[in-house]
Amino acid sequence: MKHQNVSAMARANGVSTATAHNRIARGWTTEAATSTPTRKYVSAKRNPKKKTKPRGGRKADAVWAQLTRTPLASYADVAKATGVSYSYAYHLMQKVGTPRNVFEREERDRVHAQQQRAVASLVDDSSTKLSAASIAFGFVIASAVLAAAILALT
Repeated sequence: MKHQNVSAMARANGVSTATAHNRIARGWTTEAATSTPTRKYVSAKRNPKKKTKPRGGRKADAVWAQLTRTPLASYADVAKATGVSYSYAYHLMQKVGTPRNVFEREERDRVHAQQQRAVASLVDDSSTKLSAASIAFGFVIASAVLAAAILALT
């Protein structure tokens, strides 16, 4: 048999030279280290028979639905409302790209707009509008009634 170096023998058999040297360092014989094929790993992406689990699921959908309804809810509130663990709610809520202060500002603006509409509806309500003349007339009537009551007591 012709003598070859380990690297040449490994390359001839389709084995990586580093793999062959590591095998020899672990106690394999030179022939076994250079001729034994390496293991082949098949990832889930390359194996169409293996079904991959979809991301999320019912729990994640429940958490996202809860966050859509109440974006300012705490982790504990979301976990309690959806029946998931606190850490799972925390993990999903960390994936939200919008900072919490944006939601708080939107809520504050929404409440402020509601208050402005309520005040505007009171001012615009025709039944509560009083002109300056009607206020003055009411003041004159009230003072006349008060003066009459004072005269009646004396």
